[in-house]
Amino acid sequence: MRVVRVLGVLEPGGAQLSALLLSAALRRHGVATTLLAGDATPSGMALAARYGFPADAYRVSELVNPRSLQRTPEPRFADWLGPRLAPADLVHAHMVGAWWAAARAVPPHVPQVASEHNEMSWPGGDHTAQARVAARRVDMLFTHGPAVSAWAAGLGLGGRLREGRSPVEGLSARPWPGLASPRLTFTGRFRADKAPDVLVEALALLDVPPPAYLVGDGPMRQALVRLVRARGLQTVVRLPGWSYKPSATSRGPPSMSCPHGRSRGRKAPWWRSGSASRSSALRSMAWRAP
Repeated sequence: MRVVRVLGVLEPGGAQLSALLLSAALRRHGVATTLLAGDATPSGMALAARYGFPADAYRVSELVNPRSLQRTPEPRFADWLGPRLAPADLVHAHMVGAWWAAARAVPPHVPQVASEHNEMSWPGGDHTAQARVAARRVDMLFTHGPAVSAWAAGLGLGGRLREGRSPVEGLSARPWPGLASPRLTFTGRFRADKAPDVLVEALALLDVPPPAYLVGDGPMRQALVRLVRARGLQTVVRLPGWSYKPSATSRGPPSMSCPHGRSRGRKAPWWRSGSASRSSALRSMAWRAP
């Protein structure tokens, strides 16, 4: 079986790592995967190659365009995909910019599966209307999270809408030696929609903040370094960088915290709203209290 997997953005991130782990697992069952990307970074291309999937990308740059093909319909991307989707027995496209383009290019006899995660954001304008049209060509859409599920419910998919489940890897991993215990761990892309700064701000509210590991990388890294310094948390917050085995920091006795995104319409970040109760919640997370 030949699967062509289309990612809106290929960069070192959790969704990309999950797609690669899934593709590697399917390879052991005889499923061949071709990896395509709309936008890609050199480090994202290297990540795919490390797992044995040399990727073909529509455009490559050190920094992903703010109006990336993750969220933006681009007819020229769809044209580029056309001949590359022809050999597929199944097409999987991740994020709306990718499955919108794939829907225009996939051969009529080839099933298309789509997936989406996170709360929808539209840096170049709301493209829900275009997504609704593209959804007619999607045989199954898997949504990861309640916010995107609510959005997708209005696309007219009916019984073709499913709850997405991400692969879990590393449950047998051993923690890295020398890790603090107990500890908080953030694993994710250092980007505004992932909100790693929210965790730093929350830690700053505590009288005695627990050790925290922010495992990942991304465009917010330098801003996070400055924020940690500004809040006096240099001895509390560690930024070990990108990890191919993030489970090694989250296994063992720690609690795990992963603040994820900012809800539109909220007047203030949660760490400024009801700070006393939020501090108690974070303290409970840190010390594994109910």
